[in-house]
Amino acid sequence: MISDFRSAWVAIVGLPNAGKSTLLNQLIGKDLAIISSKPQTTRNQILGIRHTETCQLLFLDTPGFYQGKMKIDAFFRQEIDRSLSEADMILYILDGKRPSLEKNKAFLDIVCANAKVPVVLVVNKLDILRDHHLIPLLSQLPELFPQVKEIIPVSAKSRRNLDKLTEIMEALVPEGPQFYPEEQFTDRGPQFLLAEFVREGLFRKTEEEVPFSIGVSVTELVETETKIVAGVTIFVEKEGQKGIVIGEDGELLNWVRKHTSMRARRFFNKKVELSLWVKVKPGWRQNDGVLKQVGLK
Repeated sequence: MISDFRSAWVAIVGLPNAGKSTLLNQLIGKDLAIISSKPQTTRNQILGIRHTETCQLLFLDTPGFYQGKMKIDAFFRQEIDRSLSEADMILYILDGKRPSLEKNKAFLDIVCANAKVPVVLVVNKLDILRDHHLIPLLSQLPELFPQVKEIIPVSAKSRRNLDKLTEIMEALVPEGPQFYPEEQFTDRGPQFLLAEFVREGLFRKTEEEVPFSIGVSVTELVETETKIVAGVTIFVEKEGQKGIVIGEDGELLNWVRKHTSMRARRFFNKKVELSLWVKVKPGWRQNDGVLKQVGLK
């Protein structure tokens, strides 16, 4: 290990759709976490690693904070709690376009009450905020959130102010070991990531309750140095949802297969061949067996 090397586990938390996953991808320079315009796209904790010569930042992306009552919602909260318990630093992401200060204050108060580590408040979506909205918002935050260490506005999408955010984080990083080699930027393997890439395609192409009723499991996987061949099961809760996911003449499912294959090929730098099946499993979000199969238990 390099002398005086520093490292920190950094939990990225906030309400749904604040831009947490976009920020993670930009900070590590990889298209790792899936992204859509819908809330609760992120379901699992995802590790993304940023390397420099003297520092390693280990980001823990989390589901958006949501007070649902189903077993799947309890899993989301467990993932947030697990990330916070592992963190040496917390990035709290606030959607500057829809700040919802009362909800954010309630969640951030809970985070800070239990945290014994620095909390950085990141006001995201600077690219779509005009000064006459941004300046009054920023002026309120120090009084509303006195417990945070720093407040910084950024645009995760356009990378505006991300260099400054990185400087702030690196100044707070303690001495520590290099947990992962420089060439590694996540601990997630093809089985998890392929399921996520399929779900990303489905989130982009389906509406209303359908994307939230979908679970994805990679049931077959063969990987060589040049190719990945996988079979994927997509769970839905109703017959009508199955028809929507398949689409007329299989058009939507075929689009998802092509989207996932291309996304995975870029990510893994390998040829990817996928087979997709859709299975109706009523109430799967309350079913421990299926939740475990789709990685949510």
